[in-house]
Amino acid sequence: TKLPLVVIDGANVAYAYAQALGMNPNTSLGSKSIGRTEPEVLGIEIAVKYFLDAGCRVQVVIPLYWMRRKPNDDNNNGNGTIKQK
Repeated sequence: TKLPLVVIDGANVAYAYAQALGMNPNTSLGSKSIGRTEPEVLGIEIAVKYFLDAGCRVQVVIPLYWMRRKPNDDNNNGNGTIKQK
């Protein structure tokens, strides 16, 4: 049987984790004030590990601009994929 699939919104998890750690100078995630919060990718790693340890398959969806691409990489269709080991 196939393991259950968990899809994680990586951007929201990373920003929420940064806010929970007190790294957010803003009062809410939607705030546009000066001093924008940087996402904390450790939050994504923790979430992925949690679900993998629970026996699930995991996919993380992140914004395309978070991916570092070569300028001549025209084969990317806008989806980032992270392969599991």
